[in-house]
Amino acid sequence: MPGIIHGQDARATIDPLAVMTKQSNFANVFSFDVEEWFHIRRTEDWLPLDRWSELTSRLSICLDRIAALLAQTGNRATFFWLGWCAERHPEWVKRLAAAGHEIACHGYSHRALDRLTREEFRDEIRRTRALLQNLSGQPVRGFRAPSLSLGPTTAWMLDVLAEEGFAYDSSLLVTQLRFNRPQPSHDGSATSSEVSADLVRRLREIRPWRWETKAGTIIELPVSVRPCGRLCLPFAGGLFYRVAPYWAVAATVRQFNAQKTPAVFYAHPWEFDLEGPALAGPAIERFSHRFRLAGGQRNYIRLLQEFHFVPAGETLDCLLIGPGEKQ
Repeated sequence: MPGIIHGQDARATIDPLAVMTKQSNFANVFSFDVEEWFHIRRTEDWLPLDRWSELTSRLSICLDRIAALLAQTGNRATFFWLGWCAERHPEWVKRLAAAGHEIACHGYSHRALDRLTREEFRDEIRRTRALLQNLSGQPVRGFRAPSLSLGPTTAWMLDVLAEEGFAYDSSLLVTQLRFNRPQPSHDGSATSSEVSADLVRRLREIRPWRWETKAGTIIELPVSVRPCGRLCLPFAGGLFYRVAPYWAVAATVRQFNAQKTPAVFYAHPWEFDLEGPALAGPAIERFSHRFRLAGGQRNYIRLLQEFHFVPAGETLDCLLIGPGEKQ
């Protein structure tokens, strides 16, 4: 496999002779949570927002590599922007939009849903969405919560998204293998017992689904997982992707596509930065932040070479999920 060239002006580059024929033209989803290298789960517990500007930004370097890689492999993606980052890198919001990528919302402060009240969440998405739409010149239809923090205790978020006019969400990771499950919200907006049984059932579904709220419809695009008996094995992003054998990832994508379902992947810009600063956070975060970065980069290149990816928003009309339909 071709490697990534690193240096002062490094970009992800591919040997043209090594570019593979795509295994399928089925439209899968590739997305990036656009945040800095120091944005981890519960960032605010060890690094308050008012200190973020003290740290060196690596985002432009990473986005330069990612934009080149997507162009070279003929793919387009969704970029879920953190508002704080978009304020500091407006040229990259414009550049990615001009290249045909989708611009979507990732909140402003990187606080997980269970760290926000309903109104704090509304304020964050309004602020970030207005900024992104002004910079990109395109409607912002999608949202992803930091730390994939949608669950029964934070499902009130779907109502707020519908009220604010969003079309879809991609904040759900259905797996038993995670240590950062959403906790009850700060203002007690919901508890598991207050969420309808139908919504609780939906929050366990691993394929895209549609939810009707009083304010309108929201389509949920869960991050893809691989069913294995009673377990749902995560493979489509972050540390889970970096430790999964590539053959298993590719086989799962082919299985999804045979069932006319897009595989939904995510990555972070810092996963394309081997020279990035060392993280000074909790031990588990330091491990998950740096483990197998080089192998992950190689596998991301191979994945983008072999499969077809489009922005999440372009798959909505193809999902053929009607109101109230069972999957």
